[in-house]
Amino acid sequence: MSETPDTPTETTEPVDNAQAPDNTADTDNRASEAKKYRLRAQAAEADRDTLRTQLTAMQRAEVERLAGQRLADGADIWHDNDDLTELLDDSGNVDTDRVTERVAQILTARPHWQKPSSATESTSTVTSRDRITAGNNNTFADAFKPKDRR
Repeated sequence: MSETPDTPTETTEPVDNAQAPDNTADTDNRASEAKKYRLRAQAAEADRDTLRTQLTAMQRAEVERLAGQRLADGADIWHDNDDLTELLDDSGNVDTDRVTERVAQILTARPHWQKPSSATESTSTVTSRDRITAGNNNTFADAFKPKDRR
């Protein structure tokens, strides 16, 4: 009998070096794609922040407009408390009732901040377009003459 070694025969398969460049190209593709998505996410976040700033400015302007109906300066609503969220409803819209409440509180503490009431209508019926026809037709010069010469 012949003796055969019990050692398994080692077969060496050739290593395919072509896979290595594919992995590198695939990795580069993935990195490029990830970078693209990161840039898109950053742009979306920047747009979101810009829109949030614009929305906040518009909400503040609306609150000041509403407050300006009773306050001499609508911006005075921010004097003691500049928290906009307290004046918004659950949906994020300006709550007119809350603004009215805040204005009432401000006017209670500082009544001199109230908007001056509009001028009342004149009780006279004489206007600059009407002619005064009743009485004597005195001229402007007659006003400076002594009473006995009129």
